[in-house]
Amino acid sequence: MPTPLLWSMPFHAALDPEYMPLIMKRPVVIAQSLNAFCVRNESFADTIQVDDGDDFVAVNSLQSEESEGSYPGLTSWMNNVDAKLSLSVFGAGSSSLQERKVMGKRSIPWPDFLKSLSSLQPEFFIWITHGVNGTSSGAMQYREDSDKEDFVPIVPTDLIMSTCLRRNKLTVLVSCMAAQWEIGERREGEISGFIRAFRGTGAGVVFAPRWQVGVTEAGHWLTCLAKRLKVGKDVLRASDLAHSITKYLASNTQDVQQRLAACVFCPFV
Repeated sequence: MPTPLLWSMPFHAALDPEYMPLIMKRPVVIAQSLNAFCVRNESFADTIQVDDGDDFVAVNSLQSEESEGSYPGLTSWMNNVDAKLSLSVFGAGSSSLQERKVMGKRSIPWPDFLKSLSSLQPEFFIWITHGVNGTSSGAMQYREDSDKEDFVPIVPTDLIMSTCLRRNKLTVLVSCMAAQWEIGERREGEISGFIRAFRGTGAGVVFAPRWQVGVTEAGHWLTCLAKRLKVGKDVLRASDLAHSITKYLASNTQDVQQRLAACVFCPFV
């Protein structure tokens, strides 16, 4: 989809006459262009292999009282990360881990975090944050101290000059559409800014939201994802992964709103 506005259209959640979202019926993947998809080789563009010793970095830019108190699912999912993966947690979250040795720091300035990320070159990277409202270019919150309210607004250009994800297989952005670029006179949301920025850092497949994200649903989704990213399993396809998780979370309800709420992430290649 080379047209920016199309990136913000939630095609994966389009409903059929029986009110069934498309991504529940079949796998969906989005490419920024046909050429980019073909260059990566369409047979392998969305494949993910989990290997013993892969680095897994989670950065939680929410306040600790929110992600460890009000919505513990945003941190407790880390307990399901395969023990054979090297887990590093930055920001809030490490106190939720049970008998798991982790690296990372609870408080770290943005430049130092980027240096740590560049040093680790994680195969798996998950960033949990909020968007910053009222910005003309779209921004995400980075909280240098998880126990404080203050945050640093991060825009796509803060990422694009880094090569911190050269070995990356999967990056997951957990942030509402407020973090997307705003363009045009009507300031319509457009997701391509951060997707292109992550891809520019070397990221592989990127899972990102295409509308408002429910914190409870995001926690459920991350738990399912962590349980499926296991060492020794066959090669995964990101499109199949998103399809199976969404179908699992939404198949037990007939409520259309609850089904749509489970359509949290769509894979971009």
